[in-house]
Amino acid sequence: MDLNKNYLKNLKYLFVIAAISSFTAIYTSCSDDFEDPMNSIQYQKNDLLTMDYSDLRDIKSDGFYWDSEEANMIAVRFLELDAVEGKYVLNMSHEESKELHILDSDFERMIREIEATNDSIKKWSRNKNMVLELSNPEDYIKNTLQIDSKFKVRLKSGQEQPGERTVNVSTGGLDWGSSTIWLPMDAQIPINVTCYSPFTLTPLFNIKAGTCGTEAIKGGVGVNGTWTTTITPHCSNTTCKFSFKTSSTNGGTGTFKY
Repeated sequence: MDLNKNYLKNLKYLFVIAAISSFTAIYTSCSDDFEDPMNSIQYQKNDLLTMDYSDLRDIKSDGFYWDSEEANMIAVRFLELDAVEGKYVLNMSHEESKELHILDSDFERMIREIEATNDSIKKWSRNKNMVLELSNPEDYIKNTLQIDSKFKVRLKSGQEQPGERTVNVSTGGLDWGSSTIWLPMDAQIPINVTCYSPFTLTPLFNIKAGTCGTEAIKGGVGVNGTWTTTITPHCSNTTCKFSFKTSSTNGGTGTFKY
């Protein structure tokens, strides 16, 4: 009889423990469902260039941060080119970066990049043989939104852009990369060039076009990893050596369209 009582008592405890475990599992599952890093605001990456400050602040929940690429896009809106002084300024405080859910490591990286870029601008400005171009962040935003709009229209209409001859020169670090091609008589001169370096706010770029024993040389500063420009080789109907270099340790790519 005592054995039966003990058995029933132990069985009762087992039921209680099982019930508590089930409740805990359900509560944990529900808690995980509500710990969504994003709120209800829907966005695409380029929206970060135009979104209201309050939305940028509220779209992320506490404890969640933008990745480095997204943080750069937000920072572009606070980046200013001082054309008189020839330098870049980030009009964002550390506290504001925290409020906008930008990691401390990304904010500190941006500050270091801008300081290094400004130092290089001073050096390059003293080089009379260097053609130097500084990208304007405001122009970058306008051009990016225009390109995005045209791309969406092209997708909707099904129209395709006519083919262009291109050569890509890629690097994995700070070294020069180059490619030699035949530059025909009907090549589009000056040649359009797009330089890109990932995860970099204000990268420095160098490009060269070598023909007939001479080189056309150009340098520039990009915004959010991108710089678009042109370069004019001295000759056509001959071989041409395209060269590309970036200041970013991530390396990058120079695309020459001719």
